[in-house]
Amino acid sequence: MTTIRLGEVAKIKHGFAFKSQYFTEEKGSYMLLTPGNFQPRGGYRPHKPKYFAGPIPMEFVLNPSELLLLMTDLSRGIDTLGSPLLVPSTSDYSLLHNQRIGKITNLSPEVNKTWLYYRLQLADYHDYIVGTSTGSTVHHTSPSTISEFSFEIPDLKAQKKIAKVLGALDDKINANNRIVDCTLELQRAHWLKALVGVPSIDLSEITSPVLGGTPKRSDEALWEGTNLWASVADMTKASHSHLVDTAEKISDDAIQTRRFSPLPTGAILMSARGTVGRIVSTTKPTSFNQSAYGFVPPEGYGPALRLALSDVVAELKAKSYGSVFSTITKHQINECTVPDVFNPQFDELHTLLNTLESRIIAAELENQALARTRDELLPLLMSGRITVGEAEDVADEAASES
Repeated sequence: MTTIRLGEVAKIKHGFAFKSQYFTEEKGSYMLLTPGNFQPRGGYRPHKPKYFAGPIPMEFVLNPSELLLLMTDLSRGIDTLGSPLLVPSTSDYSLLHNQRIGKITNLSPEVNKTWLYYRLQLADYHDYIVGTSTGSTVHHTSPSTISEFSFEIPDLKAQKKIAKVLGALDDKINANNRIVDCTLELQRAHWLKALVGVPSIDLSEITSPVLGGTPKRSDEALWEGTNLWASVADMTKASHSHLVDTAEKISDDAIQTRRFSPLPTGAILMSARGTVGRIVSTTKPTSFNQSAYGFVPPEGYGPALRLALSDVVAELKAKSYGSVFSTITKHQINECTVPDVFNPQFDELHTLLNTLESRIIAAELENQALARTRDELLPLLMSGRITVGEAEDVADEAASES
């Protein structure tokens, strides 16, 4: 292997400061790529769309598969600063190269772009970016700083083989994401069709909101378990409408306290403070913090309850209060009404929604297993501790088991 600096094999180009007066939530032909689209350590995630309806310098219209790096991070954990992202292919709109996002250009023909994308997901790169960042609340890096990062690089043939193995896992994950997106759309279409002419009832007739809680941070033993504990950040980072994992776990002792006890699989969580109205279904028993409410649906009505709650989010946001952080209360939630479909008369609808729900959860859990395999293989392949052939065997096994 040869040691190089990133600046020796590539240049990094700044994005454009698009004028905020042209930002819109109305769907258009151009959408801004924002820091919210970057996964921690690397990868693309859908985020609240921000479309642009103003004049556009065409050199800042992105092409699929271009390699980007995030140069601003507002999070306390600085977990996305420097993160790489390959521009996804989109059919309905083009993505725009926003400011504070760097684009890799003039890449040497001796460097495979996909290999570089994976190489920049390793911990040593992230540690370097965080260690050299500036700012206390908002953290920044720069093209010149990123360009000084040094790393070992194998020959081009080896790069392509490594990229192929890791890329195959991501291709499967992306295929599952498309399945989830389509199935969620199908769920909503059946839901809306069934609601025609249906009267409303009080949400309180179906379920009541439960407020979560946070175990004492000073008691480390409470945070040394395997039980899922969701924060609003976990809910926001969930790629779709289902929560499959959490950044933090709590102990068996912690969940004995009522406020920290988990809600069952299929419960619905709603963020109630800060990022108001983010709604996810749980795929495993899950505890959650006091910035969210949980709802236990009547048996068999989980998907319908999630859809019903999603439909009242706009109403709840309008009622939220707070000068710094928006907040919604139990009283405001209990004032909401939902369609009167939570009864045997609509069994056909619920059977269909639950069948589709099973497909969604299966794809989400498969993606969790595939992502875990990819993340385990990544440092092993990059360091040469396992061969490409050995990695292919592990990847094939993960795909067949998931």
